[in-house]
Amino acid sequence: MASQPAPILGEKFTAPAVLAKLKALLLLARALQPQLRRLCLTADFRENPINSLEIIRKLGGYYQNNVESIEEPDNVMAVWGQFEQDLEINRLPRTVAPVLADIREALETHLAGSEDPIVLLAQANQSGYELLRSILHAYGLGELLPPAPARLFLDYDPKLESYCASTSRADGQIHWAFHLRGYALSGAILGDLVFAHEYLSHLVPRNRYLSRDITEGWLVVALCEEVREKALDFEEARWKLALLDIFRNDLAEVVTQVRRATSGQSLLPFTSKASVTALARSLYFHSPQTFWRLTQAILTLRGQSEEAESVDELLEEIGKRRNQLQKQLLKENWATVTDFLRGVRKTPSA
Repeated sequence: MASQPAPILGEKFTAPAVLAKLKALLLLARALQPQLRRLCLTADFRENPINSLEIIRKLGGYYQNNVESIEEPDNVMAVWGQFEQDLEINRLPRTVAPVLADIREALETHLAGSEDPIVLLAQANQSGYELLRSILHAYGLGELLPPAPARLFLDYDPKLESYCASTSRADGQIHWAFHLRGYALSGAILGDLVFAHEYLSHLVPRNRYLSRDITEGWLVVALCEEVREKALDFEEARWKLALLDIFRNDLAEVVTQVRRATSGQSLLPFTSKASVTALARSLYFHSPQTFWRLTQAILTLRGQSEEAESVDELLEEIGKRRNQLQKQLLKENWATVTDFLRGVRKTPSA
């Protein structure tokens, strides 16, 4: 198994209070992770005031509301204490109470232990790498993945100048931006999926000019559907993918609002056209083999921006003539995206 190098901490983490805020967040995530399935099974009933996903968001909200007062990692217990006193939490059925008690106990145990909470992100990076490696190997694409996990760089980003994770092809590093926001808790809990996405969308593709419709749409569907279909624990996979959707939406909304308010501009969106996402899901549902044949062609596409634009053109054509062109994708002997697109241009609409 490829070894995971220790994360690199940005210089702003030399401030003890900044490091304490990060460790408090990771302590919460670490205590929650082993109990997520139990939380889902006990809290997700229609008659309950809130479900397990809303419980996570609520705890994240208490973290955000108290983050400025966190000076030491053990201040996280004050955050948990406020969360426990919340009226909606206290209205949950008695079956949820033992789960929350175990989370509190785990939080206290981790605080008393000697292991650095930052190891959680290193482990998530390793897990995300291993997850994607298993997916790619199943389709004969394992050689596309770097031979070892990328180095992880942690940066403090209180002004929300970037999204929570980004990847640099130049240095091969994945950058994790620490935001003082409630959604950061969901991001830490889902670290393996976030890192798997960074590998699949930003390190694996040979063409660096792929549009966001591909990197944040098509390839996100590829990852999520594989997690859903191949999961050993379906309920856990369903829950994590639902939380991932909430996390991505919350992150995009908050970062865009803050950027517009402070600079008049927003970051480039990390979402894709809904039509591309819908097309990817439809093709995966009807023929995973055909979906992955096209995905392989996308991932191995070389060249410059012109070749990347051909992928967008092809998907647009498939969207217009879905039934006709899906059959061609399955039957015809084509080697590259440009080969297939050339044939599509010559094929009259049915």
